[in-house]
Amino acid sequence: MGNDYPLIKDVDSSCWKNGRFFRFLCGISVLLPVFMFFFCNDKEIQVEKLRIGKQIPEWTEKKGTYKVFDAQGLFDIINGGAPEYIDNGMIKGITQQIVISDSTTIELFAVAFGSPVKARAMYLVKKGGDHSDASDSSDFHGFMISKVIGGFWCCGSVGRFYFEITVSGVGDRGGVRGMLEELYRFYRGVSE
Repeated sequence: MGNDYPLIKDVDSSCWKNGRFFRFLCGISVLLPVFMFFFCNDKEIQVEKLRIGKQIPEWTEKKGTYKVFDAQGLFDIINGGAPEYIDNGMIKGITQQIVISDSTTIELFAVAFGSPVKARAMYLVKKGGDHSDASDSSDFHGFMISKVIGGFWCCGSVGRFYFEITVSGVGDRGGVRGMLEELYRFYRGVSE
């Protein structure tokens, strides 16, 4: 009796005849995706790590402003801009309002992407966008700082995380750069 599968020559024909090898391959093909889902699922990024609590001195979360969202929930947060994040690989994210002083606040929007390459790609998309007068933008250590009405809008990426902040109550770039350095150190520690 010949081998019914001519491309596979090193397999005992009795194994093929009674279907043991075929059942073995079917079992592996079913179990492997299950294993990969539970043990290698990169989408289970703990976005709680992105939340700023007491890790940065003098930064306090405004109560009731912390929110976790996924790709579908992003449509509730961003009016019309959600697809550009989703198309670039957004997995989950947070929004949070942080109070630094009576007059200085930060609106934080932080998103976890599957890889540093995807997070950096999102930054480059936003850097190319027009958020204010382009002559008033600067790229500070991979972060963009733009002057907007009432403050500054900034974006950047650290590891597999991308973030945007809107800062109000700060009059100069020096103060914003200091905040970005704090955020960078915080997210660098989270991403490692």
